[in-house]
Amino acid sequence: MEVVTSTSDTIAEEDEENGESETSKNSTDRLQSTDKLTSDTPESSTKPQQHTESFKKPESSTKYTWRIDLGKTEPFWKGWFQGLSEKFLSCDCPKMLLLAGVDRLDKELTIGQMQGKFQMQVLPQCGHAVHEDSPDKVADVLATFMVRYKVAEATHNFERGYGKRPIVRKRDYTPVYWDHYFEHEHDVKVEGNTFRVYECGKEGPVLLFLHGGGFSALSWALVSSNISHLVTCRCAAVDLRGHGDSVTTDDGDLSSETMSSDVGNIVKALYGEDPPPIILVRSMGGSIAVNTAFRHLIPSLIGLIVIDVVEGTALEALTSMQSFLRGRPAVFKSLEHAIEWSVRAGQIRNVESAKVSMVGQLKSTHTNFHLVEKL
Repeated sequence: MEVVTSTSDTIAEEDEENGESETSKNSTDRLQSTDKLTSDTPESSTKPQQHTESFKKPESSTKYTWRIDLGKTEPFWKGWFQGLSEKFLSCDCPKMLLLAGVDRLDKELTIGQMQGKFQMQVLPQCGHAVHEDSPDKVADVLATFMVRYKVAEATHNFERGYGKRPIVRKRDYTPVYWDHYFEHEHDVKVEGNTFRVYECGKEGPVLLFLHGGGFSALSWALVSSNISHLVTCRCAAVDLRGHGDSVTTDDGDLSSETMSSDVGNIVKALYGEDPPPIILVRSMGGSIAVNTAFRHLIPSLIGLIVIDVVEGTALEALTSMQSFLRGRPAVFKSLEHAIEWSVRAGQIRNVESAKVSMVGQLKSTHTNFHLVEKL
């Protein structure tokens, strides 16, 4: 397949370590105000067994926009987070809260942490998308958690840290296909709904990854690849209702009850009662996983890990959410420009992660195709 050349012709390339956020305010402001960019649509093709390169060169003129209109999900926002801390603390399994800063703790979780009700790990210098900004560190933390609780066996890579990647100096915003990180993808059909699942690893316990609002299963690509080399496990990342390549009878029903029921049904369809999964989550995924555990929808649950979502700070942030969403570009002229914007604006600070993750967040305005399915 032909490689699409990075088209960052309006903004100069800067030498910087891979994964570090841009510090130029002018560049960020310029990207955030770019609402009417134009682009091309890749031609439809049959996906080969393994993609060693990236997406095909565009042919016809079209644009790219967000897969889901998050502004329209506002009626569900409070329901995602109210009572979350209490439910998290009441879940009867080993728990860990992975945060970008201790300032995110609310009173209930602070008391619970002092009482030893859950393990807490802080990864500073990360944005809200902790698992995308520092996938190697997150994989190390998860692997240590699993080994500590004797959930999985460490591999020979565990001590030296498999996830350390070489520094990449020149920025390249070419999108990358999912199979650089996952081994296969397939659709799970439950109750008239179809959910896309990406997997890697062939034995051991299951890590079930749930993404945040507006993202997709591909946001877990780097973490899945890293941790499957650190411990013996299986990774499964799911496109939730209304996101990615999942298609349901009602993509607009994003209530905690409906989405947690979806997760329970997906787990039952995939594994039955064996093997027991660990649910790993962030943002909106955090509330869905906690509600799944709280409602005992997965009786075989053996661990719950929540990444950078706390009830108090989440509810406070909702007041400015619509303003934040309006500040994002509505349309991108190419996938490269979308990836570049996400990095320079700080939505995803790791270039490698953005190159695979942003594809799952967008769709073609011309065909309305979800990009992973189309490309």
